[in-house]
Amino acid sequence: MALSFNNVTYKSNLKKFNYDFEDGKITTIVSGESLSYFTYLMSNLEKDYNGKITNTYKGRNIGVVFNNPEEAFIFNTVREELEFGLKKYNYKVSTINKRIEDSLKMVNLPKEYLDKIDACTPCRYHAPTVLVVAYDKNNVFDYPGNERNSGIEDATIVATHLMLAAYNAGIDSCWINFFDPQEMKKALDLPENEEVVMMLDLGYGNQKEPLPNHHLKKELAETVKYL
Repeated sequence: MALSFNNVTYKSNLKKFNYDFEDGKITTIVSGESLSYFTYLMSNLEKDYNGKITNTYKGRNIGVVFNNPEEAFIFNTVREELEFGLKKYNYKVSTINKRIEDSLKMVNLPKEYLDKIDACTPCRYHAPTVLVVAYDKNNVFDYPGNERNSGIEDATIVATHLMLAAYNAGIDSCWINFFDPQEMKKALDLPENEEVVMMLDLGYGNQKEPLPNHHLKKELAETVKYL
């Protein structure tokens, strides 16, 4: 084990904590103030605890992210939350600013691309992460008769799984088709053989419940034909 907590108690919110963190595995802990306590112990910044902590990990791939899960995909909030985490470790302001800029470069689309997307659709809704799903028209299955191919359905299957994977990770998404595919293709400088099918906004929605029309549906008799 890279890091092992055995019956560790620290302050009021971390009591008799037992967990083994395996090398190469990602572990997510969501626990309010306890998370701050835990990271102090993990980073060997605090000695005043009961129990046993064994750290055999010698690499540099242990990281901590402080965020508000309700708004973690909003740029300003991410910056503020990163500042909070780094300030807890008493980093200099210059170091904090540099580390935040480096981090945001890794997780955010360059602004020029967001501007290009915004020029093509009003439906980004400030999401900093947008997945553009396209298919290669030179690499598709042609239906018998050669009047249609599988490109759109292949891309749609991929997009649906992306949406389900995001939901499984606790991330909201929005399926976007309100744009001109050729205009988007040109704006993003995609090659001639790639056709844009849809885009998927990723983030955390401000609304807890979908809009009323989300639940509207036609009667089964209007959508099903029995042969």
